[in-house]
Amino acid sequence: MPVIFSTESIIKNIKKYGNKIYTITPYAQKRHDLEIRWLNHYKIRSSASMSLGRDDGYLKFIEPDDLNEAVKIANKSLNIDAIYIACTFMPGISGRNVIERGSKIPVISANGAMLNDFLELNI
Repeated sequence: MPVIFSTESIIKNIKKYGNKIYTITPYAQKRHDLEIRWLNHYKIRSSASMSLGRDDGYLKFIEPDDLNEAVKIANKSLNIDAIYIACTFMPGISGRNVIERGSKIPVISANGAMLNDFLELNI
């Protein structure tokens, strides 16, 4: 049976568009910086990024409007291939979301990346 790992799905889906991204995380700065370093390890460069400043139990308070505003800001960035929204635990974003529809730049969420890989399975 095929197995889908979020980390592999994220990297694969980002690289479909290139390697220069705007990274949005829900995390506080320390965890946000770890996410940026993890992406750098895979030769994905965050040309710009935004931390929503939340961790642990506070992730549940992130709403679609928070992410919509972050994506609007990211859309003003120059020379990026995609926008990446980290974290599979945010209730404010599903696999494919209205957030993606309002963006002129491709948006890859952690959940969306896994959903894309699942839909590609031939089982």
